[in-house]
Amino acid sequence: MSEFLPERRVELDGTFNFRDLGGYETQDGRRVRWGRVYRSDSLADLSDEDFGRLRGMGIKRVCDFRTQGEIQAAPDRLPQGGGIEYLHLPVMHGRIDPVAMAESIRSGRTEWLTDDLIIDGYRISVDEYAAVWGTVVSRLADTPHQPLVFHCTAGKDRTGVCAALLLLVLGVPEEQVIEDHQLSNRYMADRMPRVLKTLRRQGLDPEKVAPFLKAPREGIVATIEHALARYGSIETYFRTLVGLNGETMDRLRSNLLE
Repeated sequence: MSEFLPERRVELDGTFNFRDLGGYETQDGRRVRWGRVYRSDSLADLSDEDFGRLRGMGIKRVCDFRTQGEIQAAPDRLPQGGGIEYLHLPVMHGRIDPVAMAESIRSGRTEWLTDDLIIDGYRISVDEYAAVWGTVVSRLADTPHQPLVFHCTAGKDRTGVCAALLLLVLGVPEEQVIEDHQLSNRYMADRMPRVLKTLRRQGLDPEKVAPFLKAPREGIVATIEHALARYGSIETYFRTLVGLNGETMDRLRSNLLE
């Protein structure tokens, strides 16, 4: 299946969840072009060698969904003078401030952190951050902004919502969209022993923060079900809630599908 092709994951020193959204087949038999749009975790730890890889990929724009607090703690490290434009599009997971969430977890207050809270954040993000997702789509409809990468901190929740809406409006079947979301769990697996060790060293029970450490299948399923139930289709969502017109959607598909 295309989601497991080796070229999907981009190996960089400073990321673990940077991957190409190309290769997925749409319901009308076309495919998402490789090398046009990428999703990722934070770009704060990119190495000098990573800069060369990004230049080789021709990345032209970075869309950062992290909040100002997250960026202050770990700003993206991008090549200077390389023609990469940076666009800050702050998004919280639902109504949860990621910095406040992390501080609460570090202090040992985790009783509020439940699977339902995380899943509800997916649903809320569809409605409350439509303008952000629409900005990404409109940029991708214009060739000069490609290739483009969008990211948050772990590249699973906020990035996952954006990737799902984009793939769906391109015509990728729901099951493929869900599987793309679930790849984050595979790519995070290598880091998990180190994360769990850090949590235990801080006196935290990993079981109590488990919802924070995964890309929940239920979350992306809830995203899709909510968007379709409320708007009828993802294209209607972008047209009515975001205001993207048919010409923009046509250019998006022309640019990203083959």
